[in-house]
Amino acid sequence: MPELPEVEVVRSGLASQLIGKTISQVETFHSRTLRNFKGTKKQFSQQLIGRTIKDVRRRGKFLWLVLADEDWVLSAHLGMSGQFLFQNTADKRPNHSRAIFGFSNLSQNLIFTDQRTFGWINIEPVIFDLNQKPIPVSVKKIKPDLFAKEFNESQTIKELQRRKTCVKNAILNQEIISGVGNIYADEALWYAKLDWKTPADQVSQLEYQELIAALQQVMKQALRDGGTSFDALYVNVNGESGYFEQSLRAYGRAGQLCYRCKSKLIREAFGVGRGSTRCPQCQKRKTAAR
Repeated sequence: MPELPEVEVVRSGLASQLIGKTISQVETFHSRTLRNFKGTKKQFSQQLIGRTIKDVRRRGKFLWLVLADEDWVLSAHLGMSGQFLFQNTADKRPNHSRAIFGFSNLSQNLIFTDQRTFGWINIEPVIFDLNQKPIPVSVKKIKPDLFAKEFNESQTIKELQRRKTCVKNAILNQEIISGVGNIYADEALWYAKLDWKTPADQVSQLEYQELIAALQQVMKQALRDGGTSFDALYVNVNGESGYFEQSLRAYGRAGQLCYRCKSKLIREAFGVGRGSTRCPQCQKRKTAAR
């Protein structure tokens, strides 16, 4: 699933071409893509055509297009395989296309593709968060991410330390920190030398400070590298893959040697259908106190 770096790469790509452009055409092709929209496909199109895009914003893994002089936005979540791609208007639309947006002052169409159909697009009213920032309703409970001006490290650590779950589950909670997913959680935990299974309420303030710094470090590097692409399910708006995969230290490297201590990395079951990779030497598991 695309995480903060991948979604930010997409947001930046959309902003570079869409700000100031006016929507002239909207077609949708799959009911799941509009499952959150309370209306018909025709009503969805009618509400958007003629609207000019003022900005493209993001919080965590959520994207939205700000429409000029309106109190609602066009929002989106990429899910596991959602992509926004610019394409010449004369070209055949790609497989798994779920929506097409045309613009009166842009020579290309914007295509939303989604092979697994976990992603969505929607028209949502705007509300204001606790910092009086305008956001879509779907983002109401999503906390600012690590790069937002509103991110409060000390308050975030206090919230994390109140949790009775493992530390990895805690940092994946989008209502505490947004934008973190399985890839960057594993990477940051490796850099911070923390076992993912450590109870969140047993991690010290200093350990959390190091973990947050590690999250910021790996995400900044991933942004420079265009995100992480393991397959064609994540590309940027021009269809190009990111190459942060080459810099991974933990995620996806089970059975390979740790870059720090040369121990063999292990993969452990984490939740349903997911795993967590760690170094058994660098990220030692603490014995529960009797």
